[in-house]
Amino acid sequence: ADKRYVEDTFGASPTDVRVYVTAPTRGDDVVSKAILNDLFDAAGVVQSATTTWNGETLTYDNRCLKSDGTNCAVMSVLDWWGNDRATMNADTDLYATLSGNAYDVYGDLIPKAQVMGGITYDSNGNISKVEVFQYILRCRVEDSLRTDDRVKEWTKVAAEDVLAYTPSDSKVYPYSFGIQQEETSSNIQGDLRKLIFGFFLLFLYAGFVFSSNSQIHSRVAMVLVSLIAIALAIISSFGVASMIGQKWNQVVNLLPFLLLGLGIDDSFVIVDILKKTPAPLTMTDAEDIVMSRVPRTMARAGASILVTTLTDMVAFFVGTSTILEGLRAFCVFA
Repeated sequence: ADKRYVEDTFGASPTDVRVYVTAPTRGDDVVSKAILNDLFDAAGVVQSATTTWNGETLTYDNRCLKSDGTNCAVMSVLDWWGNDRATMNADTDLYATLSGNAYDVYGDLIPKAQVMGGITYDSNGNISKVEVFQYILRCRVEDSLRTDDRVKEWTKVAAEDVLAYTPSDSKVYPYSFGIQQEETSSNIQGDLRKLIFGFFLLFLYAGFVFSSNSQIHSRVAMVLVSLIAIALAIISSFGVASMIGQKWNQVVNLLPFLLLGLGIDDSFVIVDILKKTPAPLTMTDAEDIVMSRVPRTMARAGASILVTTLTDMVAFFVGTSTILEGLRAFCVFA
């Protein structure tokens, strides 16, 4: 709702294609001509990305954001050499150049922290080490659209092309709006398949535990009822958490698997105590036997289930106070 309000009020924001370049060994310095040449190559891969969408050809030139109507909104460490490879290769002191200022294509000063990470300065305030370079290309979204499928498609292709590129002296990590959407969807679908498979395995296991050679003492049907109850609990918890505005994240995907184990455990407790709670020997009527055993079973099992449930609730309630966003969301949904 908040995202929609912002987009309706201010228009859909441009989306980015980003390329991160690090040294082969994590934490090493990336200030070298070899690594900068790899960044030039990766930028060239982005600029050459081409695909089609509903018969329309999508290219770097027609997908990039042009705030001045002419120049693409690109920002990277390459701006320190005017995006010219020859100038960079002719530079005799890369550190001195990076310690100075640079401006983007619109003449705005580029904050070093926006295109460089892990910066170390010497005693004179000059850069002595950088751990990562970043390349940022902003893409335009049509004003009349909340989301632009053309941007999704082109940025996905651009990121995939960079991913397929093999640098000579560095490691390259692409990111784009399109590829993020695809990976998120793929992860959700994968988790859903695992959840269904988990329900199936739990059904087989519980069915084996509850089964018996005697049709009278076999309680396989209870397995199905238990799984339905667990599924309804998962759906209701997600629904209530979403209704109160709790944001979902990838950590919450683990919750159904946890609830599966906690839910079926209560069924095991009830069945085990039911087996240990016989009816009085004087009873012969089936209905009287049921009315005698079930209340006494639930009186014993209920206390155990109540204590474990309250313990879980307190643990999750305490977890909602954490400053870790992912863990807090997980506890709220639970």
